[in-house]
Amino acid sequence: MVGLSSGREVAPLVRAAAQKAIDLDPALPEAHAMLGFAAAFLEYDWNKAGRYCSRALADDALSPWARSVCATGFLAATGRTEEALEHQQRAVVGDPLHPGIRISYATYLMAAGQIDEAEKQIRQTLDFDPNFAAGYNYLAIIYTVRGMYREALSYSEKAPSVLRTTGACGSLF
Repeated sequence: MVGLSSGREVAPLVRAAAQKAIDLDPALPEAHAMLGFAAAFLEYDWNKAGRYCSRALADDALSPWARSVCATGFLAATGRTEEALEHQQRAVVGDPLHPGIRISYATYLMAAGQIDEAEKQIRQTLDFDPNFAAGYNYLAIIYTVRGMYREALSYSEKAPSVLRTTGACGSLF
């Protein structure tokens, strides 16, 4: 199962699938985004990741999910937080019901010090997907930052409870 494999095992599969997509359609921005993600997170080759993600992000037809991947996998990872925030916001507008995209956006809002807006995004995510366990973890972080430890503990306990009940943690991607 790929989801439970190491990056070393998955990297060749990701690269091969993305390269095949580029061979079929060299302009496909999602394939460039995946090669950028693989270069960043699996190879730590930031120059290669930059080339692929920059090409993907320049395409207005880029899917919200792939935009979020490049924002996370390249822009934020290389300290370009404001650009990452902008692309995450565009991804949320493009796919407002994707919990992983919305939670990723919330993390950039937290990094930018916009805690109230981050909480709003997380709560909206949990409104349409109350089984998205990662959302409760992020609420716990917000309440910890605010020094509201009792509330933080409550949310940090909620995530494993959701996991036991549903068996799904909710992938960011």
